[in-house]
Amino acid sequence: MSSLLVDGESGSTTLSTSPEPHAEIGRCQRKLFSSLPDDVLAIIFDFVFSASCAEHDDEKSTSSILPMFTILNLSHVNRQFRLISASNPKIWTHIAGSARHSEMGLINACLERSRGLPLTVHLTVYLDSTYGQLCDKVAIATKPHAHRWRTVYVHFNFIQDYSTGFIGTLERLDTLEDVEALLLERIVLDNDTGNFERVPSFVDTWTTPKLRTLVAVRNFPLSLPSIQVLTALDISCSFRNTHFPTLLAVLSKMHSLIDLSIFFDNSQRLFNPHAQIALIRRSVIHSVQRLRLTTATRPVRDRNNEQLEKAMFHALRFPNVEDLTINFIGEPTRYGYPSPQFYLSGAADRILETVTDDDISDLNSKQFPRVSRLRINVSASDPEHENRIGETYLPCGVATLFLPLHIFPWLKELRVRSNMPLDLDSYNFGDHGEQPALHRIEFDISRLASPSNTSNFTDPPSPPLYSKWIRSLANALIDQGVWHEFESFTLVERIFGSIPDSKGFTKWDVKTVLSREMIFTDGN
Repeated sequence: MSSLLVDGESGSTTLSTSPEPHAEIGRCQRKLFSSLPDDVLAIIFDFVFSASCAEHDDEKSTSSILPMFTILNLSHVNRQFRLISASNPKIWTHIAGSARHSEMGLINACLERSRGLPLTVHLTVYLDSTYGQLCDKVAIATKPHAHRWRTVYVHFNFIQDYSTGFIGTLERLDTLEDVEALLLERIVLDNDTGNFERVPSFVDTWTTPKLRTLVAVRNFPLSLPSIQVLTALDISCSFRNTHFPTLLAVLSKMHSLIDLSIFFDNSQRLFNPHAQIALIRRSVIHSVQRLRLTTATRPVRDRNNEQLEKAMFHALRFPNVEDLTINFIGEPTRYGYPSPQFYLSGAADRILETVTDDDISDLNSKQFPRVSRLRINVSASDPEHENRIGETYLPCGVATLFLPLHIFPWLKELRVRSNMPLDLDSYNFGDHGEQPALHRIEFDISRLASPSNTSNFTDPPSPPLYSKWIRSLANALIDQGVWHEFESFTLVERIFGSIPDSKGFTKWDVKTVLSREMIFTDGN
């Protein structure tokens, strides 16, 4: 194997054909790091620790490497590394065990070496019809340090290993009751069981006066004492959860809430035909300023669920939201690939109340009367498949979307991102009321290269679709006398193509910025 070496004086690049390349690289690395001051190495360790924690805690990450193992490996490199890691308590503040293995020896060492600093703690709760509700030993070790908790992740799972060696290591769940976490700022509840009703509510017994952020995935602690003082809430829920109407009532009373994210998860695995859905009443949520809505669309339509979704969306009112993000996610087909046709016009109609009256003085009667920034994200597959674009499949097919801009009277900035070609419904703007006086529009679209380079794929929609839509909007704004307020239209195309005589793919980005004067109008 050849190693790449760079001449520090000339900057030229050469190939080394040393018979022992790995040994040579190892010696160079040890010499390089031994020459660095301790304070520089400490900064590098902080960076490695922060990156490892971010990757581990990201719900989309597939990494199973615990941050404490990363730091432990660094401390074993040499004496210098060991001394630096031992003298930096911050890099020992992430407490988590791997699945079915708590690594209690290392966890206790981390608790000691972190020297009283704030902790990020991962707890695992197991639900089982035979053994009941149990938790791992991390809860036992970290509960005496609850006064140091700043962020706590609680993972709900089913028991997969019924061996005595594993079951015997678990503790009764009441270990996690009546916890005084007086400085806890963030809780993440991740229910991976697919059951909304069976998740225990021990978090409701915690004392958390400083709690400000709650992330609740298919689980919501309705009786949490600190819920009224939350400023950020990220929830994943189902319409078919019997507690959903209660959740809406709780949201309307959270007067400190500024950031709200709701993912309406109605995948088939969560379907509960026996759930009785109560009448959804109108809920006005005054405090929220930044809102993110995410909904999944199935390849096969479910009209009952769509009607329920529409009734719920149209019952919500956010009179003070200024920044709105709407995510449309497509569930993959049974073969694991995105559906080639992603029709979103119906989904947009379910979320957005497009029929409005002319009176905008009553803010509580409108869904989003003060939105000034609107982001639309279209993903043909769920987030777990997002990184496969350009690897195992290309962004072919088409997503069809209708944008009812007239319901956002104060809209100034529109951003649309799609990981597949996008067909915007270029309806007659004039027939749908006055359009907002937009200042900036940005489209970020993935598509295939020209058919000559991708003969194995269908011909993608042509770029003039965007021109037709923006031209229709421009004409409407000119007729309204507000075109002079428009500043620019930015189009970013992420183009994918196949490599001839190869199974690989190539990708390049093309960015076009059009000022107001450059946009074609009146059919020119």
